[in-house]
Amino acid sequence: PIWVAPPLPWKRVLKMVEVGQLDVVSGAYKTEQRSALFQYSAPYYRNEIRVFVHKDRPFVFEKLEHLKGRVGLKPLGGSYGQAFDSFVAENKSSFVSVATHKATFEVNVQVARALT
Repeated sequence: PIWVAPPLPWKRVLKMVEVGQLDVVSGAYKTEQRSALFQYSAPYYRNEIRVFVHKDRPFVFEKLEHLKGRVGLKPLGGSYGQAFDSFVAENKSSFVSVATHKATFEVNVQVARALT
């Protein structure tokens, strides 16, 4: 049977695959760390990841280096590919990991309050 899980923290989903509670997960970006644990299919879909900011506070973004000094959010255990993960780790960028979409919203509200 196909089971569509309720919204779960991404890190928990990955752990469920690792311990055999889930057989297949869709939408995982390939990283060196994950490749040590998981087997990947050939890509079946291309996804364009985009950076978005408030329209009143735009900035030029053409390469990862333009994120230096910026604060952002990413899913706990999430990856946007090896290049992004390496950039964040090497530059100690301010990307906060959040467990759920609800947590993302809550952090956004806290940041907005701090900026006003």
